Amino acid sequence: ESVLNADPIYKWFNETKLNKAKEFHPVGVRLFKEKRILDAFHMFRHAYKLAVLARGIPEDNYADAKDAEELQNLCYNNLAACHFQWKNHKSVVELSEKALLSQPNRVKTLYRKGVSNLSLGELDDAEKDLIQAKKLEPNNRAVNDKLGFVQQRKRTEEAKLASRMSKMFA
Repeated sequence: ESVLNADPIYKWFNETKLNKAKEFHPVGVRLFKEKRILDAFHMFRHAYKLAVLARGIPEDNYADAKDAEELQNLCYNNLAACHFQWKNHKSVVELSEKALLSQPNRVKTLYRKGVSNLSLGELDDAEKDLIQAKKLEPNNRAVNDKLGFVQQRKRTEEAKLASRMSKMFA
């Protein structure tokens, strides 16, 4: 059956929606690895939307709602990775926060969020994210390097502020 002749999505069973979402997601992963970020983004977006729809409403008592929710959260993380490649740091922070609600110990997510907060000038948030990532993986060089950079930048900002304050009251 052709996609053009398919029923509208609202008529699909939750199982069908989830299966389609599970088809889109690995394609997105493959495209991302091939550096085809825009194509991957669209695959992740479709997978995310179908996963949300597959969860249905609580009254459905859909047995695989938990699988759909896990896929939805995985898509948050993948969409954040795409935005990170494009340097859309505000979107990275928003999507990473959603992903971290269900999986707070994902080092890559914490790292991306920390770097994005750094780029947005949110040094305290960046430090908090990177410290959390360091607690999970103390030997991660990328995390340690960025954390050192954030802490150095914070010291520089504090010194500038102290200098301004001393001139103001001198």
